[in-house]
Amino acid sequence: MILCSVGGLAVGADLLRLCAAAYPHILEHVKEARMVLVCGPLELTALRRPFVYFSLEGQVEQTLTVAGRLARQGAGERRDNRTTTPEAVADAVTRLLPTVPAWPSIPADGAKRAAELIATHLVPNPPSERVEAWPIGAPC
Repeated sequence: MILCSVGGLAVGADLLRLCAAAYPHILEHVKEARMVLVCGPLELTALRRPFVYFSLEGQVEQTLTVAGRLARQGAGERRDNRTTTPEAVADAVTRLLPTVPAWPSIPADGAKRAAELIATHLVPNPPSERVEAWPIGAPC
């Protein structure tokens, strides 16, 4: 299964078209391959799947923050959507399909740990000082 995921920016449609155009070329090498195109972000690093990614040119968060984090983790293979052909995407995907990710697992308990940390700093209100919730729509 090959998952192609892009953000919601206008360039996303072009990247999905590039990935879709690569699919017939992938099938030449991997007959049983299936591809799913998804519009929206997905943390492929956390899923521990090999992947090819395209940083959006001119987007600081994409070209510096995300690409830098992925480079430090050794996750993903970065490509340039302006110069990458469908055949190049197919070559990268078919090369990565049999690989096992070498980057470390990403902890998935961040929300729980944050809640526990916050809870240690909360001081419960004495019963006489508790604020009662107003019913929805009630005047204040």
